[in-house]
Amino acid sequence: MQTTRLRTKVRKTTRKERENKPEIRGQVNKPPFFFLHTMTLPTRKVCLKKFDEYHVPPNILRHCLTVNRIGRFLAEALRAKGITIDVALVDRATLLHDLMRVVDIPDGKIAFEREEDGAFWKHLKQKYPHGGHEAAAAAELQAYPLLAETIKTHRFDNILKPETLNTWEKKIVYYADKRAKFDIIVPLQERFEDGKKRNAQDRALGDEKLQQVYGNTHILETELFSIIQSNPDHMETDMQNREHQQTKAIIFDYDGVIVDSLPTVIELYKCIGKDLGIPEFTQIQNGDFFEGPWELHFKRLSKDTSENLMRAREIYFSELKKRQHEVTVFAGIPELLNQLSKRYKLAIITNSSAAFVKEHLRVLHLDHYFHSIIGHECGFKKPDERMVKHCLEHLGTKPEETIFIGDMDTDIEAALNANLRRSIGVTYGWHSKHRLRHADHLMETVEELKKEVVG
Repeated sequence: MQTTRLRTKVRKTTRKERENKPEIRGQVNKPPFFFLHTMTLPTRKVCLKKFDEYHVPPNILRHCLTVNRIGRFLAEALRAKGITIDVALVDRATLLHDLMRVVDIPDGKIAFEREEDGAFWKHLKQKYPHGGHEAAAAAELQAYPLLAETIKTHRFDNILKPETLNTWEKKIVYYADKRAKFDIIVPLQERFEDGKKRNAQDRALGDEKLQQVYGNTHILETELFSIIQSNPDHMETDMQNREHQQTKAIIFDYDGVIVDSLPTVIELYKCIGKDLGIPEFTQIQNGDFFEGPWELHFKRLSKDTSENLMRAREIYFSELKKRQHEVTVFAGIPELLNQLSKRYKLAIITNSSAAFVKEHLRVLHLDHYFHSIIGHECGFKKPDERMVKHCLEHLGTKPEETIFIGDMDTDIEAALNANLRRSIGVTYGWHSKHRLRHADHLMETVEELKKEVVG
């Protein structure tokens, strides 16, 4: 088998250079010629909104988020070894690398839940009739030239063209994609075997070229992991260990994450609906009905008069006091909090009353685990980033040292707005997977959550 050896000229930064470079969150301290690149990159929030704009299927979104985790880990690991690399570029490129993946998927091979999704995918295929999702994504992202170029070069057979994969950023985007099978991290060989079965474009290269692609990708893997002094077979464990090492605080939402309050709140809204003559409140079936700031429910139904809001608040807290005993802690949460409190600072951010949450935690014998409990009394509500920053001031931690665990889309948006290290959406609470789709991770049970944050 003939392979082409890929080499990138490595320049290690000196200690003095690293100490004197200004810090920009999410990327390496780097010399001034990188600053323009950073200024022309979209934020993570903008990137995630593009998945909605382009009707990206949920399975492709989860794959992109997994590739993003791998890419960030590798870029940060290289940075830790003194390699000059634009971590922010790697972050955005891995996140959006399959933004246009649908143009390469044959009709009928992917199901859509909404008619508008199918119609939009048809439009994209007509716009790019010859496929090539890498080039299509670059065309759609031409407002960000460096990002577009980096994504464009992750084409499967570009590993055979060393002049194309000529930067660490491009190499990491390429390699990270080859370690994620759907949203699961797998060895290179398993990923290649799966790709050969599922992708006609891969098979079209022929066995000889496929072997060359695999051989060159293996060479790249060896080069990467020799620099970061690690084993590719241990990458997922190393990723989790790094997350634990760099995390100093964990912020929780309260309702739907720590306590199972949804059934009780649905009953409270039925009481409000009957009193105020709002039939929609009496017909709630699941947690997706609810918005973060509860006033939005009234605004959505054009019932947001000051009288209605005051009366609703009065009924809500009056009935809640009567039904407080119905709201119980999720099984496994006390044990989880006990373990986490020994390693991290814990806090709660809720759009409800901090005073009520504190009292309820006292009744549940959980109040001693938390350094800070922030509610609407602070003057802000999620997804307002000022609420999160207020909490960080109490904790004494930085955004990049903090993660957010929530069960509503406003929790995930608050984490994004405040540039927190990552967000975890739990689907055992109020909102569905679809509404939590922008979370870095999705956990269906407390046990899954425990494995992710405790290990």
